Amino acid sequence: MDNSSLFLKKEFSISNSRSNQIGIDYGGTLTKITYFGEETNELITIHKPSNDFDGVIETIREIPKIKRYFAFSNEKQNEKAKNKEIKLSLTGGGTYRYKSKFQEIFPFPIQITNEGKCLHNGFSFVLQNVPDPVFQMDPQSPTEMIPASLTLNDRYIISIMGTGSGFFFSENGECKRIGGSGIGGGSFLGLLKLLTSLTDFDQIKKIPHEEHDPINLRVKDILGEGSEEMGLDGNLMAAFFGKIATKKKEKEQKEETKKMEKETITENQIAYSLAQTIFSNVAQISVLYAQSNNAKVIVFVGGLICDKILAPEMITNYVNFYSQNTVRAVFMKHSAYIGSIGALNLEN
Repeated sequence: MDNSSLFLKKEFSISNSRSNQIGIDYGGTLTKITYFGEETNELITIHKPSNDFDGVIETIREIPKIKRYFAFSNEKQNEKAKNKEIKLSLTGGGTYRYKSKFQEIFPFPIQITNEGKCLHNGFSFVLQNVPDPVFQMDPQSPTEMIPASLTLNDRYIISIMGTGSGFFFSENGECKRIGGSGIGGGSFLGLLKLLTSLTDFDQIKKIPHEEHDPINLRVKDILGEGSEEMGLDGNLMAAFFGKIATKKKEKEQKEETKKMEKETITENQIAYSLAQTIFSNVAQISVLYAQSNNAKVIVFVGGLICDKILAPEMITNYVNFYSQNTVRAVFMKHSAYIGSIGALNLEN
C-alpha cells in the first residue's frame, strides 16, 4: 500500500478515541484517505483513483487497525463494533453515491460531513498543526521554494484545484465559498490522457521560456514587430494551442519549402502547454476574486499542485502577471488531503 506520512507539531495531542477515526474524501477523480499512525503526531495519507471502487475498499481494509479488526473472530468483531472504537468519517461527492455500500462492507459507525466544512477544517488544521505548512516561490530565485507566513486571521482567497476548481474567501478564521469553475485537475488529466500517452503531472518536464514553441500562439506571431509599436510584449500568450489551429492542411503543407514543413511536436510540449492553459485560467480567476475581495494573498491547494515545483512556479508567474505583482501566491503542503483531514473533525 503506497502511502506517505504527515508529521504534526510535537505539542499536538489527541484522545485515543479520536485517533481511531479514518477520514475518507471520495472525490470525483481521486479518493484521499487519512488516518493516524502508530504515533499520535503522525498522519498517514493514501490516495486511489475514485473510479476503482474495489481498489478503494481494498486500500481501506489494508489499514492496520482495520486489518487487525477483520482478523478477529466474529464475536470479537461484534464486541469491537459495539465499542465503536473505529469510525469512518466520509466526505466528498462519491460519499453519497457509495454510502450504502460502505455500510454493507464495514461494521463501523459511519459519519458523513459536508465537503465545504471538511475543506475548511482540514485547511485550518494543517495551517495550525503542521510545521512550515505553507510556502511560496522565492522572488529572488523564482525556481526555489521558501516558507511563507500565513495565519487563520489573515485575509485571503483559497483556490482549490480538485477535479474542478473552487474558490473561497477567508478572513478572521471565517470562510465562505464565492465561486467555482469546471476547469481543474480533472480537466488537465482528462485532456492529458486524450492527447498524449502520459498519465500524471509528474511526467512533465519544464520547457525553458526561450525555447521555440510550436504549439502556443503569441502576440509576436500575430503582430510581428508591430507588437512593440502597440506597446505589447511580443511574448504574451495570444492563444494556447493557437499555432495548431493556424497550421495548413497536410496537402498544402507538402507544397511549402522544407523549412515550413510540419514541425514535430512532442508529448511533453503538448502536456506543458496544457498545464499552462489550465493554470493560467485558474490563476486569472483567482486574481479576479482576490481583487474583488480586497485580498492580497491567494492560497492554492489541491493534489495537482501540492508538494511539486513546476506547478507553483507556473502559477506564481501567472498570478504576478495578472495582478501586476500586487497579489502573492502561496501554496499549502499536503493540501491534496485537506478534505480527508477535515473529515476527522480534529478541530473539535
